[in-house]
Amino acid sequence: MNRRARIRKTQRGVSLVEILVVLMIAAMVAGVVVMSMPPLRSEARDESERFAARLSRAADEAVTGGEMLGLKVAEDGYSFYRYERGEWKSLDSDFKTAGTFPPDLAVELTFDDAAKKNQESETEKDTEETPLPGVMFAPTGETTPFEIAFQEARARVSVVLDGAGKVEVRRHDEAR
Repeated sequence: MNRRARIRKTQRGVSLVEILVVLMIAAMVAGVVVMSMPPLRSEARDESERFAARLSRAADEAVTGGEMLGLKVAEDGYSFYRYERGEWKSLDSDFKTAGTFPPDLAVELTFDDAAKKNQESETEKDTEETPLPGVMFAPTGETTPFEIAFQEARARVSVVLDGAGKVEVRRHDEAR
């Protein structure tokens, strides 16, 4: 055998098909890993940001529209109301008037004002015909201060509304 033939025998390479098979297997493994990862954002954070945006919108709409708006929060959701001619009516606007909380989130509502705690127990007696919202948005920019916390297995996020209509989302980093 000449020298050139011996070099060819010893230099075994990898074919293009073998490279493509290895790349395809690596891509499938990477896909399985990505699909099995938990979501980067928690549902509590998503819901709290959505709720905070609606609170900000209601506060702005009360000021710009020059009318009293209200928010009633229940265990499973919330709804907005407008004060017209001495009674609270369901708010009809271009933003969603009611929302439901995801069933796997625990929701905890606390008022800063002790007087509102008494009013909250009274609102539970209300009928659907005459709802009394627990949170008010005045046309002067004043609001009922409260905090609502959204809790799930891996995250706790609070939405805080102060008396001046400022809405803040607070993440609570809890080690579990």
